[in-house]
Amino acid sequence: MTALGQPVRIIVHHTVTAEDADPLDINRMHKAKFGGIGYHALVYRAAGGDWVVGDGRDDEQLGAHTKGMNTGSLGVAIAGNYQYSPPSMGALGMVIGQCLSWCLTYDIDPANIYPHNAVGRTATVCPGMTPIDTIRAAVAAGIAAVRPTVHV
Repeated sequence: MTALGQPVRIIVHHTVTAEDADPLDINRMHKAKFGGIGYHALVYRAAGGDWVVGDGRDDEQLGAHTKGMNTGSLGVAIAGNYQYSPPSMGALGMVIGQCLSWCLTYDIDPANIYPHNAVGRTATVCPGMTPIDTIRAAVAAGIAAVRPTVHV
């Protein structure tokens, strides 16, 4: 697979599947068109009802989630369809945690967390009513908590 390059942004998606569609389910769906799961992480409802983060492509691999914007982008998807209602707080918590981890690891500014429908070359409503501003604010607060500003 082609290398991703230095990650500079995160793109948030929804899968328009059942909430319990796991990485293997998405991998099967994406296999013919994208060679496998196109996202780097998938938030889904596991057996028992808890929301979890599952692995997609390795972070170093070029994703297949946002036409024209995959280079330098990490993709996270929430299993489910959020066109008419937002994801649950449990799902959002997992997305926020994944985005925070990536922002800290790759020094990505939370302002560079985008909904799929704001970037790329494909007209889409994805990720529906997922509250991107809430995700950005929570990630920024998380970064501030672990990287406090030093005043001289």
